[in-house]
Amino acid sequence: MSEKFIERLSEAVGRRGFVRNLAAAAAALALGLFKTAGAGASPFPCGTPGLFPVACCCLCRDPRTCAYSGCSCEWSWTCETGIGGAGGDFCRRYTCRECYTVTPCGDSCSNIKCSRATYTTIPCL
Repeated sequence: MSEKFIERLSEAVGRRGFVRNLAAAAAALALGLFKTAGAGASPFPCGTPGLFPVACCCLCRDPRTCAYSGCSCEWSWTCETGIGGAGGDFCRRYTCRECYTVTPCGDSCSNIKCSRATYTTIPCL
């Protein structure tokens, strides 16, 4: 009688273990196939929809669709990109600019006439 009990218990535990492992594998597969962006990650290259990525610049407007002239004011910043990060062998420095139609300039995409990203020859730090 104890042999039958042990045999049945082994079968039940074995089946449960198999089903448990199968369920865990299915969950891992589903998570891998349908994974959503985690905290801090974004499906958008610039982190926000509506921004236009050029090299390391996240611009408000696509530079190919506007003329960069006649700015009331200009907002600019620099960024670095490349293999090895800042100071790497293939590091490139860019100046990113936003041309505003009104003064004062700001750090939002309101009143932007045009955007531009320019590769500079200044070495990365």
